[in-house]
Amino acid sequence: MIRENAGTVPAASDERSPRPGRRPFTYLDTPGSKIRRGILPSDKLATLATLATFAMLFAMTVGTTIAVRSFISEKSADRFTAVVDTANTTVEAEVSRRLTELLAIEGLFNTQTSVDPADFDVFANLLKSRGSLVEALGFVRRVEEEDVEAFNRFMVSRGLTGYDLTRRGRADEYMAVEHIFPKNSGVVSLGEDLGRDRFFSAALVDAAGSFSPAAAGPFGATDPSSRDASVVILSPVYYKESGDPGVDDPERRLQGYALGVYQVEDLLGGALDSSDLDDVDFRIVDISKSTDGTEIFPEAGGDSSALWASGHRLDRVVKVGGQLWRFEYLGPSVFGLTALERQVWVIVLGAGLIITLVAGGSAYSLLVGRRVARSDLAVMTTQLSAILDSALEGILLVDPFGRIIWANQAFANALSLGDAHDLAGSDLVSVVDSQGADMEQKDQFLDFLRDVIRDPITTVTSEDVVVKTPEPHSYALNSVPVDDARREYAGRLWVFRDVTSERAAEEAKSTFVSMVSHELRTPLTSVIGFIDLAMDGAGEPVGEQTVKLLGTARSNAERLQRLVDDILDASRLENDALTLDMDNVEVCELSKDLAVGVQALFDEKDVSLELDLADDTDPAWADRGRMGQVIINLLTNALRYTASGGSVKLSTSQTDGYVVIAVSDSGAGIAPEHQERVFDKFYRVDSSRSRPAGSTGLGLSITKSLVERMGGTIRLESAVGEGSTFTVLMPLARAG
Repeated sequence: MIRENAGTVPAASDERSPRPGRRPFTYLDTPGSKIRRGILPSDKLATLATLATFAMLFAMTVGTTIAVRSFISEKSADRFTAVVDTANTTVEAEVSRRLTELLAIEGLFNTQTSVDPADFDVFANLLKSRGSLVEALGFVRRVEEEDVEAFNRFMVSRGLTGYDLTRRGRADEYMAVEHIFPKNSGVVSLGEDLGRDRFFSAALVDAAGSFSPAAAGPFGATDPSSRDASVVILSPVYYKESGDPGVDDPERRLQGYALGVYQVEDLLGGALDSSDLDDVDFRIVDISKSTDGTEIFPEAGGDSSALWASGHRLDRVVKVGGQLWRFEYLGPSVFGLTALERQVWVIVLGAGLIITLVAGGSAYSLLVGRRVARSDLAVMTTQLSAILDSALEGILLVDPFGRIIWANQAFANALSLGDAHDLAGSDLVSVVDSQGADMEQKDQFLDFLRDVIRDPITTVTSEDVVVKTPEPHSYALNSVPVDDARREYAGRLWVFRDVTSERAAEEAKSTFVSMVSHELRTPLTSVIGFIDLAMDGAGEPVGEQTVKLLGTARSNAERLQRLVDDILDASRLENDALTLDMDNVEVCELSKDLAVGVQALFDEKDVSLELDLADDTDPAWADRGRMGQVIINLLTNALRYTASGGSVKLSTSQTDGYVVIAVSDSGAGIAPEHQERVFDKFYRVDSSRSRPAGSTGLGLSITKSLVERMGGTIRLESAVGEGSTFTVLMPLARAG
């Protein structure tokens, strides 16, 4: 089965820390190998002769080329500018003409306070049937506080069961979508409060303040396969209230907004077709929010200019409904040239043909060298395929669309897919689903493959999948993204390693540790109990020397019991079998109680225990018992490595979103090369010295695992001769 959240590591982005280059496979020739061939001296002479010929012919044509190029380029640029200016004027006029639907809706509502939904649908459908390219039409009602209940009842009557305009809190007024046609618009929905939507609120304010239409968006298409963008145009509607007799300008009151949803391409209408832009690349970028902007046509959210060739480029800015759109045009360098004007370049073409003929002999030599290179590449490819096919691990390479580029036989055998050579070109997910072996949680595994293949950044390490046929096998999956020469995502490399025996060994070890630990706990409890009875004189009075010996025996029995408990905790944490009772925990109160409990140990060793607890610290979100175990482990660890006369300090504080618990000591400190391993099981900083009395070697490992299981982090700061500080950050308690 797939282990969730195990080993998925995001790779660094190109902007912050470039990914190190991957070392390619290299085939090394042995002495005397005949595979590689050097360049013959005659080949070098031919190359020099070709270069000399190119230089001579280039000198003859350069003067004419410069003069013609300058004249033709200026003429082409002037014609391109004229065409762009005309096209831009046409676009501005077309955008204004496309908003007539909103004027019709404004006329419908500015003379009456309510419109029946059925009447509005008929009205909107009539507007669309007259050739309008609007995607959806609607009306946004301004609802004041006293009208909220009536509006809620109106929406409920239209089928919105349980509708409540104040579900996001009360306000002085609301801007709710009262009508929308058709009702399946993907940008706005019936009853939606646009006044609280950051995508619409600014446009609503602009429209009301300027008494003219304002645009919101652009919005991506609801269809994932479509790259079109949509914009929403909002036009204010005022209801003319009758004033005093004889007053020509009655008071106007904002009733709401006429709403139109337009695809950018449709909004431009025939402007692009009517303009002479056949040879011109064209894109629209929304620069309302930033100078870089976001492309909205022809590839919403993309960058269609990435593949633009060189030529004449002009930008024009158009204001659409209060938003700034930059229209970018790119024309060929020969834009607007007549056939006669282009004939000038025949001279340059002829010179190029002459150069080609003169350089023919050199080209022949280059072709010979290329054939040799191809031979070398074929040998290297054969060697590489042989190496990868003989590997025990399954190796697979897929493209960004999930198609198999190459796979070795070990991979095909692992998933029972037959001959590996037959897999090239197949869709990985489809072939595993239809032909692959039966496996645990197959649907989840297929979803995992789809998600990772689409991800150009993430590195996956040690995800497990269990294949059940022909016999159960566990495979550890590793995957890294593969970039091409331009550092663009080119696919993924997968490695399937058979870890059946490793997983069986881990399970056997866990079972053995758990069984032995449980079997030891019962007799240990009895031993400690009998020692206590003997020390209390339950059998017969014992002398002072015997009591001392029994005390030593009890101390060692308790040490062994702590070791068994630590082994059991480590086993449960490793197998994810430890249950946590998460709740609000007052860390300061808990720290005070624990400090009282261990004070005798510090007094016995003559080490001072200082407390610096912030009483105003908020509760932490943790398991109280396990949180206490973490603090005790850190205190006893500090005590073991602090000499008599030293000090240990326990402090608490609060930072952004976390409760901070720090335990500092005045011990010898830990060298930098050992700090990363102090949380490993049974690790000792100095292997030549025995572990301090009472230490099991598991305390810090268990502490780190418990902290991380409860959602916190732990770090170590230490310097040799200056002591150590262990700092734990636990998330604050959850509200409610």
